[in-house]
Amino acid sequence: MNAADGTTAAGTAVSPPPRGFAASLFGRVPREDLSRLTPQILARLAQEAWDHVRQPRRGRHSLRVFNPDLPGLKEPITIVEAVNDDMPFLVDSIIGALTEAGFEARLLAHPVLDVVRDSPDAAAKGLGEGADSHRESLIHIHLDEIRSEETRARLAAEIDRTLADVRLATEHFRAMKSRLQAAIVDLKEFPPQLPAEDIAEAVAFLEWLGAENFVFIGSRECRYEAVDEDTDSLETVDGTGLGILRDPSVMVLRRGRELVAITPEIREFLHEPAPLIVTKASLRSRVHRRAHLDYVGVKLFDKDGKLTGELRFVGLFTGSAYTRPAATIPLLRRRIAIAFERSGFAPDSHSGRALRNVLEDLPRDELFQLDADHVYTYAMRVLEVYERPHPCALARVDRFDRFVSVLAFIPRDKFDSVVRERIGRFLAEI
Repeated sequence: MNAADGTTAAGTAVSPPPRGFAASLFGRVPREDLSRLTPQILARLAQEAWDHVRQPRRGRHSLRVFNPDLPGLKEPITIVEAVNDDMPFLVDSIIGALTEAGFEARLLAHPVLDVVRDSPDAAAKGLGEGADSHRESLIHIHLDEIRSEETRARLAAEIDRTLADVRLATEHFRAMKSRLQAAIVDLKEFPPQLPAEDIAEAVAFLEWLGAENFVFIGSRECRYEAVDEDTDSLETVDGTGLGILRDPSVMVLRRGRELVAITPEIREFLHEPAPLIVTKASLRSRVHRRAHLDYVGVKLFDKDGKLTGELRFVGLFTGSAYTRPAATIPLLRRRIAIAFERSGFAPDSHSGRALRNVLEDLPRDELFQLDADHVYTYAMRVLEVYERPHPCALARVDRFDRFVSVLAFIPRDKFDSVVRERIGRFLAEI
């Protein structure tokens, strides 16, 4: 990583940008974002950006967070500029880091360039397609000026960690998908002693997960060992970590204030008759969007059906997981079917149609984490609110005792921004 402060990328002599570079850099930026910048300033920025692109990166990203010296600029700015191999999630991950730090982009440019280098570690010679060219991402962002050098350094460090996580998730994506496929094959060929319909639904869910419905950010295998009737252990298997979990010190579960490898709740899951678990990790994602990672734990068994460990995947459900009908998603469809059957409603009755709408409209994250009993209880309570509108709150303590989820229902004619803010303050205080 380059220094967090400085006006040019050091290391090579200044060379004029290739023809068309400035147009590639600023050509897709909205005119209103460019209106504050004179042609001379744009030319200066393009020159310094090309100086940055030219630097050897040695297989990783290059990042600068600096306050440029731009004569004639009326409103001082801070520039965040990153050069990287072209890969998914770069822009949204950096924007997520900026937003979480309290900064908003005033200008965003993101050309993907065909950069010519004699080798991946060599300085760039120019732009052009061919055997020596490599697709590279240039992200150039303007912020309101950050005067504090310390604040700029902290921001640079966070973006640096973010880009490192993006690279790990991207480089290990195929390996994580392969490990998922191996787990699916094992469940099919050596099914544990669990109900056949449970195994079939687990297999279907894992296949659905791998069909571009999950952003894989990390995976790890853990070995289970029963010491005696009251003692067991779950230890990381060396060399199995992929993505952000390649680092054995990265833990995704929390017990109290401490991040740990196993909790009493995970131990309970290992002993219950269920092939997998879907919940939230304690760790927040830096990749794609800033949110608590989704956690999928898959039990591992030997050929005799004996529990041998757990395969953990952490990532984020994609947009399709939240927009497609819940009744078409494995695991969720079964919970919905069980809840509807328990209701006793005829499918074509008024109550039956209303309940189906309620089940479909329940927050998707809740459906992924609730068991069938809770889905039924929630749906019937919400149905009561639909049929007789009145204030109602449904609270759920996460089974790992880390989160509390609260669904608040307010009649439409009584709901406004004042009520919303009062609810938020009340929940924050309790």
